[in-house]
Amino acid sequence: MSKQRKSASKTPAKGKADNLITNAESPAAECSRPMPPHGKGRTGIAQVAGTLGRARQWAAEQADKIKTEAEGAEFPVLYLAAAYTEQAFHLAVRAAQWTRGGEPPIVADFVNLFAALHEYRNRARDFLEGQDTGGVWEHWTATPGTVYCWKSNNSALAVAYDFARMIESEIFCNCPVSYNVPATPCNAPAFSQWRDEAIAGIGKRSLPPLSDWPRWMIHRDTQALLCKLSAEYGQAAKAAAAEKPQAAAAQADKPGLDGDTHGPDFRSVRWGGETYEFTANQSACVERLWKAMENGTPDVGGATLLTLADINSKRIQDVFRDNPAWNVLIVPGATKGAYRIAPKNN
Repeated sequence: MSKQRKSASKTPAKGKADNLITNAESPAAECSRPMPPHGKGRTGIAQVAGTLGRARQWAAEQADKIKTEAEGAEFPVLYLAAAYTEQAFHLAVRAAQWTRGGEPPIVADFVNLFAALHEYRNRARDFLEGQDTGGVWEHWTATPGTVYCWKSNNSALAVAYDFARMIESEIFCNCPVSYNVPATPCNAPAFSQWRDEAIAGIGKRSLPPLSDWPRWMIHRDTQALLCKLSAEYGQAAKAAAAEKPQAAAAQADKPGLDGDTHGPDFRSVRWGGETYEFTANQSACVERLWKAMENGTPDVGGATLLTLADINSKRIQDVFRDNPAWNVLIVPGATKGAYRIAPKNN
């Protein structure tokens, strides 16, 4: 990260790239503005052999690296929202380029790209569409009239997310098997048909005609949008920094939170003088319950928790089996099937 950026956000880890724009020259001065640092080549497609489940596992591992990097960021919510969206956008652009002529990708590349796109887009959704939206949009500067392809919205972040969601949806709707079937081999014959139909569908229904948006235009427009996204991230970090003292004072006045805290990814929570540790799935649920408590609406249904956290389990109590926080920190809510963070008087 350049020297002029250090006041806006803390560099999460040594050896990371200076900004979120990878493998391309910056076409405008705005690209020098801060973006979340991350490892170079993060959007590369690994040669994952085997099953669809292995491809999904690899995608989750790559996304978890960004989550780990966010632990050192001054504003983890902004960091993760921008980083997940940028990665999903890069992958969606690569899929779009496949529709502009040339040889189709090998099936393994196609499956791995979709697994990563699906993972990053889902994680970005939690910040841009889910309960965490206030943490992003309240600081994010609106730039009305931002366009890419034929998508238009009020910021580069929103446009990049909308484009990634559009491409992901087109690929997903052509999937020949349940995406929750982990044992499906990536070289299954149906996957070749999936690749061909998905690429054809993207070209016909999701993108302008080839003559109106050739490869060179895609590259030009992509870099322009990433420059704007970089500038927006810098402005959001400055806005969050300016509000930090007031936010800290307001947080101290909230009932039930005095002396209690948590790590940036909720893997560790201190509550009532005790420290509780959680797995990835458990921390995803705790984070949503904590946010609901802060919002003054503490109860969240068990099924809703599982859906928001993208957990493949039928019961929330199975997720927390043998964790001492169950029925101590996490307790039943006021209605059947709901749960909440325990009130401090319990």
